[in-house]
Amino acid sequence: MIPEQRKKSWHSIVWFAGQIPRHSFITWMALLGRLNTKDRIMKWGVVSNSTCSLCNQQNEDIEHLFFACRFSSIWEKVLQISDRARQRFTSRREVSYIVRRTKEKSIRAKVMKLWFNASVYHVWMARNKIVFAQENQIVDQVFNRIEADPLGLLYLGLFQAIKMLSLYH
Repeated sequence: MIPEQRKKSWHSIVWFAGQIPRHSFITWMALLGRLNTKDRIMKWGVVSNSTCSLCNQQNEDIEHLFFACRFSSIWEKVLQISDRARQRFTSRREVSYIVRRTKEKSIRAKVMKLWFNASVYHVWMARNKIVFAQENQIVDQVFNRIEADPLGLLYLGLFQAIKMLSLYH
């Protein structure tokens, strides 16, 4: 008999009502450390170079790709819109922060989760377009894709309305 796996502390920011499945799946894989970043596939002997596909400066691992890479300044743009401008954290601290900030069942909490998942998804897709299609990626274009997600737009509109209301209270 296989023992039941313990729920991850971050499961609620990945799997929730209204999540976008493709975004949640990629975020789930990233948080488990299972995305095939260059540092992982280099260990298998598939590639000889683990330099980040987005910035060509550091080793490409989960931490760097989503939270430290200059390309992931996208996350700072997301933070400006969804969570008041603040500095970005390391992956472990960022995930812990989002888990704590999204415990309630508010629209604000759902928006924060959607933005986080969309950011991880679109950074991963940008990385893959560089690796597999040799398509150059620009931070602003990737951010625009995050903004353009249909559900993201719906929730962004609701979030901006809530933000406006909070200015008057």
